[in-house]
Amino acid sequence: MGAVGAYAQDATPSAEISPEDFCMMRRAEYDPQTGACAASASIEVHVDYPTEVLAWPQVRAAVDALSQRSLADFVQAVADNMAVDLPYFAPMQYELRYSALEWRGWRTLLFTLYTFTGGAHGMTTSHSVVYGADSGAILALEDLFTPETDILALLQPPVREALEAQIGEMALPDFIEPGIGSLDSFRTFTLSSEGVTFVFDPYAVAPYAAGTQQVLVPWSALAPALAAPFATGGGSGQPGRRARPPARRVALSAVVQRAPHLLWRDRQFAQMHPDRIVDGR
Repeated sequence: MGAVGAYAQDATPSAEISPEDFCMMRRAEYDPQTGACAASASIEVHVDYPTEVLAWPQVRAAVDALSQRSLADFVQAVADNMAVDLPYFAPMQYELRYSALEWRGWRTLLFTLYTFTGGAHGMTTSHSVVYGADSGAILALEDLFTPETDILALLQPPVREALEAQIGEMALPDFIEPGIGSLDSFRTFTLSSEGVTFVFDPYAVAPYAAGTQQVLVPWSALAPALAAPFATGGGSGQPGRRARPPARRVALSAVVQRAPHLLWRDRQFAQMHPDRIVDGR
């Protein structure tokens, strides 16, 4: 059987290494019958879906967009990594879970997404959808405030102060300032009787080791700039009122224990045995 030579990432262009040895170095399996070197990986997918949103088209569209976009990104990342740096002994993971909070007619779905696609550690990100529990109207950050409010200028000082206090020694301006530098930084939030809580992902405002950061800004700190419904203590989402659907969730899980991926096929073998090559590879 011919040597792989320059095809092996761990060999120099002049090196000679057998296909079997190359596969072993990549923790993959070599099939002498087809000349194929294939790696396998375990992939785990778990999704918690709030079935209550099925009654509200806008809310359902927002939740579906989040789940579909994040899952597509996960699949692409797994595919990219399988081509260069797999298999991993740890399974690839996608977990989308949520918690639900309700305050004065506003319901917050706070989604936590954990993915592992290789590397030193996985990544956790947070996303929120806030909507009227009796209307299905989605609440944007801007809806909390009067039109003339400079929202960024209002939020930055209390959030900066809170982050510096709770992060401590890992509070670095090079993280915090870019992390609160635009309104998009404040899009993940929840509502409660105490105020508005903003959620920042690892790396967003601090090193990964600091973890996810949550900052509560009390209603009292926002009072002068709050839009009418919130300045008077909240109220139901607008427009309209409908019967509230029951709050239920469905958990979808899938585990692919072995997902074979062709790393390469010995070229000399393919030339010698074209009748034994399948799928054009």
